[in-house]
This record gives sequence, structure tokens and C-alpha cells, in this order.
Amino acid sequence: MLAITSRTLAARMAPMRLARGFGTSSARQNAASGISVSPLPPRKPIGALRGGLFGFFLGTTAAGAGVYYYAVQEYKASNELLTEDIYVRLCI
Repeated sequence: MLAITSRTLAARMAPMRLARGFGTSSARQNAASGISVSPLPPRKPIGALRGGLFGFFLGTTAAGAGVYYYAVQEYKASNELLTEDIYVRLCI
């Protein structure tokens, strides 16, 4: 049963596989029409070391900022509790 279905699908897909769209790049089209276009300059690769260092420093900075924000919030909360406790003990 499965072999018959796959053959049917293959027979239906064959004309679509053989049909190929026509397309060309703008550089080839310009070359064919006689217009000379200078090729793009080669891109300078960033490199693994430079990219890795940039990612490391970016991640470290983001993590450090998150830890700093958390530590400041905890410091404020504990300082308020301590101040409140001292104020209650002095007023009693």
C-alpha cells in the first residue's frame, strides 16, 4: 500500500522537479548587457578571538549589572529592617 502511494506521489512530483525557474544575479545580468560594475570589496572577518572576547565582556558586564542591582536592593531592604529595629528598641 505504501509503495503504491509513494509511486503516485513521485509521478505527480516529477513534472515539478523538472520545471526550473529562470533567474540570474544582477552581476551576471550587467555583465551580459555590457555594463561593468566593480565587484564588492571582500569583507574583513571579525575572527573567533575578537568575537569571543567581545561576547565574553558583554556577557560579563550584563551579569555584573544584574548582580549589582540585586545586591543594592538587598542592601536597602536589610538596612531598612535594621533601622526600623533600632528605632523600635530606642523608643521602648
